[in-house]
Amino acid sequence: GYLDHLDLALVLQPATLRENARQLTALKAELAARVPDYPRLAVPVALVHGDADPTVGFERHAQAFAAQVPAARAVWLPGIGHMPHQVATAEVAAVVDAMAQAAG
Repeated sequence: GYLDHLDLALVLQPATLRENARQLTALKAELAARVPDYPRLAVPVALVHGDADPTVGFERHAQAFAAQVPAARAVWLPGIGHMPHQVATAEVAAVVDAMAQAAG
């Protein structure tokens, strides 16, 4: 149902496409600069990922991040795609609640 709520007229405007491209171009360098900080994260971290996500690979992103963050917990949602918070809201909320309880 994601496309039912997407405003294609807004998404396909030249200014929107340019800004999206600018952000994607800068993203890799910004993320790479943060990698040395990962092992020092001491807060509980939950990585919620759908196994049907064709956009962001679990192994390359969530799993790699979790391996470097001692407090991280990866949550794998079967049959869920790129926007788990949109289609598996109850499951994502349960993960957030569990992490909040663990954090006190």
